Amino acid sequence: MKHKLPAIESKANTHYKSILSTTLIKNTSMSELSSLLAKISITQENLNKFLAAPVATFESQPGWKEWWDSREMYGKSEFTTDLLDAYNEESTNQGIVTDWIEYKPSVTHSEYNPHTQTWYFSIFQFSENYQEMIPVLGFLRSIETYKNLDDSDFVIVYPFVWGDDTVQAYIRFKDNESYFADKTDQQHQRLASLYLDKIWKDLETKYNNEPD
Repeated sequence: MKHKLPAIESKANTHYKSILSTTLIKNTSMSELSSLLAKISITQENLNKFLAAPVATFESQPGWKEWWDSREMYGKSEFTTDLLDAYNEESTNQGIVTDWIEYKPSVTHSEYNPHTQTWYFSIFQFSENYQEMIPVLGFLRSIETYKNLDDSDFVIVYPFVWGDDTVQAYIRFKDNESYFADKTDQQHQRLASLYLDKIWKDLETKYNNEPD
């Protein structure tokens, strides 16, 4: 069962819309989607184990209700555990990664650096809907028992493309547990912006090389 990926609607600035419509999603419109980056310290062996594992349940992960209640959104509903029930029992973590990568409009990357033992998972065109963010955030939080003991790891979501540094979700890890952090480490957001900017430049290059 594949995760329902966010729809892409209109509102993008002209330059950005022309690049993505030419290179990725011809005849499709877009909304102002935020971007996601996860930076995780993990051995290759443990990453393979994590990706092969069934998707974990998210109910035991702390802080969901508090995070939800702190977000501003239109037509906001009360938080219930039903919002955490996103994948069926047959889903695997690799299946989630593959679904996002195969959904080309999202511009998703999964990259492992064996020299630094770091996994980077990014979704350039992620979501503007908090409910749609939950499944991916929960999936990434569940890596906590596989990763190295490195407190510098994080997951961040913010509207990078639109020049807005307002953080919509920021997850940290400590002692193999994940939590929503109230204050964003600016070094983490700078790292995320550098990583996402490289993706942006790759899109520009692809767009500029397209025939007229």
